[in-house]
Amino acid sequence: GKGARLDLESLDVAMLSPVVGRACHVDVGVAAAGRGVPFAVYEDEPGSLIAFALSSQQYATAMREKRTDANGVVSGNMAGAQLDEENNLKLAFESRGLDGGVKFTCKMYCARQFQDLRRAYCGDSAAENEDMLLSLSRCRKWVPTGGKSHAAYMKTKDERFVLKEISVREQKHFLSTAVEYFEFVKRTLPPDASLPSCLVKIFGVYKVGWKHHKSGKSTSQVFIVMENLLFTAHRLEHPVAR
Repeated sequence: GKGARLDLESLDVAMLSPVVGRACHVDVGVAAAGRGVPFAVYEDEPGSLIAFALSSQQYATAMREKRTDANGVVSGNMAGAQLDEENNLKLAFESRGLDGGVKFTCKMYCARQFQDLRRAYCGDSAAENEDMLLSLSRCRKWVPTGGKSHAAYMKTKDERFVLKEISVREQKHFLSTAVEYFEFVKRTLPPDASLPSCLVKIFGVYKVGWKHHKSGKSTSQVFIVMENLLFTAHRLEHPVAR
């Protein structure tokens, strides 16, 4: 009724439930709550779990804590002197269905640094953040031409982002150079933009997984989320009515 308080914390659990005939789980989402757009977590679409985790109250609460020091000062520096396990964030969600339920996990590496990077390039307003999450929420397999890694790729259905599965070795290599990466990218940001660059921007490194309680079946993968440099051209060729 009027004045009723919506318990967003409970949405991460209570509203995450199986959909018959499809390996997906539905949640109203936190970021999408304003428009009433539901989020669905598809087990074969890792972007949907990433979007769900980024929209959750757990994430919002954790990032507020990570961005505030002992004196209550909010940090806005994308680059850090060093990166360690404290920069990572692992979230877990439960789907309590008739099939025994599923536990979803999403570990975000360099969570604060990538949040700052996404805000700088994708926008800092609530609407811009929601648009980004809705883009990530649906993706499909993609087979690019060229390349020798034979890595698994996915592309969001609106063509805005590319997801690439990486190996443990590649993950460790990136994290070992993360400080240098964020320092470099910071120099490409406006208003200074002292170092113009065509480098494809990485907007996050995520380890996603799920485990079915009844069957014991589990899956775990690591993905990087990158910009699609051809997104603008695609949008001009295939305009979407809003």
